[in-house]
Amino acid sequence: MSRKMLNASRRDFLKGLACAALAPGHLPAPAPLAATTRGAAFEFVSVLEHEALIGAHDIEIRGTLVFVAGKANKPLGRKAGRFAILDIADPAKPSVTGMLTEEDDVGLHNAQTVLLMGDICLLGSDDLLAIDIAEPRAPKIVTRVRHQKIARINGMIQCGSAVVAANKSGCLDVFDVSDPREPEFVGALDTRALGDLQSPHDIARFGPDHVVVPSAGKNVPVHFGIYEVSKEGATLLPIENWHLAGTISSETLAGANRIVTDARYAYVACHYSNRIGVIDLAKPRSPELVATLPTVGAEPDGLTLDNGVLFVGAGKTVEAIDVSTPERPVSLAHFEGEPIFSTPKNGRAGNAHDLVVRDGLVHVTAQPDGRIGILRFRHM
Repeated sequence: MSRKMLNASRRDFLKGLACAALAPGHLPAPAPLAATTRGAAFEFVSVLEHEALIGAHDIEIRGTLVFVAGKANKPLGRKAGRFAILDIADPAKPSVTGMLTEEDDVGLHNAQTVLLMGDICLLGSDDLLAIDIAEPRAPKIVTRVRHQKIARINGMIQCGSAVVAANKSGCLDVFDVSDPREPEFVGALDTRALGDLQSPHDIARFGPDHVVVPSAGKNVPVHFGIYEVSKEGATLLPIENWHLAGTISSETLAGANRIVTDARYAYVACHYSNRIGVIDLAKPRSPELVATLPTVGAEPDGLTLDNGVLFVGAGKTVEAIDVSTPERPVSLAHFEGEPIFSTPKNGRAGNAHDLVVRDGLVHVTAQPDGRIGILRFRHM
């Protein structure tokens, strides 16, 4: 984009601001960030700050509704756990439709991740909660599953009539969700006791028979594992028959805590090494780390993939990375700071968390700020 075009774009944006009324709960918008030399840019759309978004952690989107798990981090207090439903029919004016707090159920205390299944939203915390979302203005917890092997669920995927959850305390938990309103705990693969992964932080499916799992924490022996969990796309094998096909141990993956996959590769956000990693899974028994790239922001915690672009939430930034050639990732553009990310006042770490991309709009949680931000990504 030429300087003349960029200046015109800024003038048009500022002119629009002068004519628009600021909705309650929304913060003033900055001018869009300048396009990079790689022909891409983020434009600010909106931000919503609300008590329902305290500790905003993970998000999912269906249609014009956003579902958010809010985690009670220590600075936020023991009663900060949340579940919120937002309306984004008008992305410029997102609003809160419904919410639950720890006053409704103590199981929300460590709310970290959500998974949509029809009229039920499964929420992972120190328990597994089934929340009826048929009426978005009045979500209702219908089942809470508790077990000593369930704790700090940080990622979930559906595998047919089962859900597999990554449990930061050292397990992969399996639930029967043939009736999503009444999920049942089936069992757990204790990866920590087996000496495999010390702290599974997320999970993604790879092909018909494998799941991939990053292991976070400091000084862990294994940073990435790929498990064979079925044969030829059939139902899940009994947990005792799951097979650890391959692993990677590399300090460049330190703090591996988020993962997404495509037909051949896994992309990992690495909290402690401040970078993303690209892993070739063509041979599941010998996965290969083929590329890494430092992130603009510190401590990447959020990751999503859309049309060959990897979006990363790191510190006080959202960054777009071109992975159309996975072995050579290239940073395209980034958005940083206000009005979406304020905390901490100094430094780049500790804010942007989960992201979802829909129709060119990037929805990102700002965890300690208790906000949801929406950005438009343009890739010319």
